[in-house]
Amino acid sequence: MLRIRFNDLAAASSHPDIDKMSFTGSTRAGILVAPAAAKTVKRVCQELGGKSANILLPEVDAIRLANETVYGLAAYVQSSDLQHARRVAAEMRAGNVFVNYPAFDTAAPFGGYKQSGNGREDGKWAIDDFTEIKAVIGYDAA
Repeated sequence: MLRIRFNDLAAASSHPDIDKMSFTGSTRAGILVAPAAAKTVKRVCQELGGKSANILLPEVDAIRLANETVYGLAAYVQSSDLQHARRVAAEMRAGNVFVNYPAFDTAAPFGGYKQSGNGREDGKWAIDDFTEIKAVIGYDAA
């Protein structure tokens, strides 16, 4: 991991010796990273700022209001009716939806929707984002 100053983000993102940018920071800075990285066709994962919706059931227009924001890092749903909470969670446009404040799960993917970023950290999804897949064709097994 390397810490980069705001003024150096575009240069680092477009540097030909950097294969992937994984960036955590403000939406303003994230907007600089993506087009600069595109110059060298590198993959980018971003965890950007935003507000997290907290839905206390029963909901009326809460789901619609929460989903109308430009951010979608996380949402929180509380209810004594677990099936109802799960239905609401499925409708949320957020990268993580926490139902009834569960313990943190390091195997769960972490990342946002919309302007809260792209890509995922933690669990197998983080490995996938940092791995290049190669097909070797025309090889006979020994």
